Amino acid sequence: MDSPKLMNKTQEVTYFALNNELNRPVDGKIPLHKDREAVRAFFLEHVNPNTVFFYTLDEKLDYLIEHDYLEAEFLGKYNRKFVKKLMKETYKKNSVSVHLCPHLSSTNNMQ
Repeated sequence: MDSPKLMNKTQEVTYFALNNELNRPVDGKIPLHKDREAVRAFFLEHVNPNTVFFYTLDEKLDYLIEHDYLEAEFLGKYNRKFVKKLMKETYKKNSVSVHLCPHLSSTNNMQ
């Protein structure tokens, strides 16, 4: 099984400039479409390239421990099967994250 993959990062950062354009009214109106463009650019330039994909929940948990996002001692107090079940239930109920970050929906089928 391959290890988790980090997407390639883009060099150009435009979301900051687009967001700043909100402060410059055009014909006396705030250009709200620049905010939508900035959010899209932020996902394309920052979120997507920094997203790590996992094949299983075990692989995800191991990665989170290895990279100090979770403490092994704390997680070790719980049965791994219970933790994975809890994660699956959380993914099911967290429709906002699944909607904003479609890659999370693929974790619903992880073992």
